[in-house]
Amino acid sequence: MGPSSIVLLYEGYNINAYTFYMRKQDAKSANQNSGVQIKAYDNENCAQTYYGFIEEIKELDYGLEELKVPLFQCKWVRVPEGVMTDKYGMHTVDFKHLAYLDEPFVFVKDVVQVFYEKKLGDGGGGHVVLKGKRKIIGVEDTNEEEGNGNRDMPALGLDVDLPLFVQGDEPTYVRSDHNEVAYVK
Repeated sequence: MGPSSIVLLYEGYNINAYTFYMRKQDAKSANQNSGVQIKAYDNENCAQTYYGFIEEIKELDYGLEELKVPLFQCKWVRVPEGVMTDKYGMHTVDFKHLAYLDEPFVFVKDVVQVFYEKKLGDGGGGHVVLKGKRKIIGVEDTNEEEGNGNRDMPALGLDVDLPLFVQGDEPTYVRSDHNEVAYVK
């Protein structure tokens, strides 16, 4: 029969221990939760990593509680023109190279959250990709290592181990270009 003709829209969505928001919600908040990464095959059947951001969050309803399909409608950066990797494995994306407008949808369960930090001094509009850290929803002061056996993704490239934060501090991924003040303890 197909899904209902009524599509549910969400501003945020919790799944796989991540909290995602639409990009327009990021503009209202000090936190950035709309960045996504997915590994998929391109037209030549080669594995690629695609980076983008969430424009809309939709849920298709097939009439049964266990048959609801959440989708992210995203804008994607063109590979390889808009994605660069330096000698340390750090990925940088350039949002001037948006593409794949005819393929905006991904299954929510297939993406990983990432954060984009404006690259200083490059003048080209690039953003460094920082991989997200999962939290257990509804459980204070825990991370995924304590809760469900998954490991955090590295914040930087695989070969980079920089002491970016004071021992015991955790990166908060709070935007520095926003007027709202956020304190994380």
